[in-house]
Amino acid sequence: MFHLKPKDSGVYKCMAENRHGIALSSMELLVNDIDLHLFALNVASTSVTLVWNGTARNLFPEYQILYHRIDANAVNASASTAGTTGSATKYETVTIQHFLRSYTINNLMPEHKYKMCIAIRDDDIADISANLQLSCTIVQTAPAYTVGSMTGHVSNMAVALTLSVFVLMLFVICFSFCAARQYNKKFQYETPHKALIDNMIIIPMDNICSPLIAANHHHNSGSGANHTTAAIDHSNTNTIAANNGVTNGDDTDEDNAIVTTALTAEEVI
Repeated sequence: MFHLKPKDSGVYKCMAENRHGIALSSMELLVNDIDLHLFALNVASTSVTLVWNGTARNLFPEYQILYHRIDANAVNASASTAGTTGSATKYETVTIQHFLRSYTINNLMPEHKYKMCIAIRDDDIADISANLQLSCTIVQTAPAYTVGSMTGHVSNMAVALTLSVFVLMLFVICFSFCAARQYNKKFQYETPHKALIDNMIIIPMDNICSPLIAANHHHNSGSGANHTTAAIDHSNTNTIAANNGVTNGDDTDEDNAIVTTALTAEEVI
């Protein structure tokens, strides 16, 4: 039995017959899938890079990379599962060693679909072109880029990048200006400039017109006037008293003189 697939698993009956009779036996067949998967890593207009992984990638000494171009009608008919290739479909074949993990197929046509497979050579089939496909994928190549389209694409990217850098620079400049302005305001508030201090006009506190200060000043002025008036009245009183004392003193001296003169006359007599 060759080219079995996991869907072929099941119970089978075997019958052996000879001249002595017939022998029947049942057996269960389990077909494990080969753990090997093919992927398209990089797709360009004229090339495709294939990679594969899985635990079965070291089971065989070499592999075959098969690919052929398909049209839109054949896409649905092309299976991506394992199968056998024959002479009906012409595949391009590339032999690779088991230690490789990727391969790039070149010289493809832009905007075309290709069926690509990783396979092993089937020595049990007489057809030399027959291979057992392990994993397949369908890839469509990218559109062809002309020199003009590539130049325009690069130019658009350059313009977008330039505008982005310009906008970013404007944002940085505006942010720096605002931060410097706020810092200068705070610095001048905390430590005024010497020229500002020298040019400041110093106003004495007595010249500041305030209702409370004015009322207090008026009250103090009135009290001072009263004290001055009282002092003046007291001084006048003392002056009058002093003058009266002086007058009384003069009169007393005259009386003493008269008395003395009288005593002297009596002694003479």
